[in-house]
Amino acid sequence: MLGCGDDKKQCGVNEATGQCGQCLQTNCGSQFTTCYGPGWRSGDLTAGLCAGYARCLQGCCSPSPSCQCNQVCATSCMAQSTQDCRMCIQTAITCESSSCLQACSAPPPDAAPPDAGPG
Repeated sequence: MLGCGDDKKQCGVNEATGQCGQCLQTNCGSQFTTCYGPGWRSGDLTAGLCAGYARCLQGCCSPSPSCQCNQVCATSCMAQSTQDCRMCIQTAITCESSSCLQACSAPPPDAAPPDAGPG
């Protein structure tokens, strides 16, 4: 949802959709709302304990040609974030890992299946 991962639909912020978004809303919604505000699921991270971190991280990503994120910049944003924000993110990540790992690591439904090779 937020970061410099492989899913580069948007720079820095991705919507929490599909099975992952539903799982996060159901199981970890309060944690993500505390960190990022009530609009977190749609990619609006302008409220919450980590609004400054989210704004900073968005500035680390270049929208073209392939939405590359500067990892040094992203690390700097985390270092500049508040202790409350860092603790909040850790709590949200722990919830996601324990409650939504399968839903949030599955490929999107429109992803091409892996090449099975010659059969």
